[in-house]
Amino acid sequence: MELKLLLERNGVKTHILEFSSLESIKQCVKNGLGVSLLPEMAITEELKRGELVKLSWKSSIKVKGQMVFHHDKWRSSAIAALEELVLSKV
Repeated sequence: MELKLLLERNGVKTHILEFSSLESIKQCVKNGLGVSLLPEMAITEELKRGELVKLSWKSSIKVKGQMVFHHDKWRSSAIAALEELVLSKV
């Protein structure tokens, strides 16, 4: 858990929660329950309305993702292009 160690090394007490909904995360942060790392595009409107603030962050955090496909299912050209792009970055 790279993020937790990074925060703790910088004197930040952590308690990490996981949610399956961006809206749930945003509501928790709006109500003062903590901070979150979210893509800026996911909070554009909240930033404009002043409901959330962007904090300056000087560390790079690696983000990992996974793509899962059923090998017998048809893939659209958009999904095939995304798969090709992701695999080219590995």
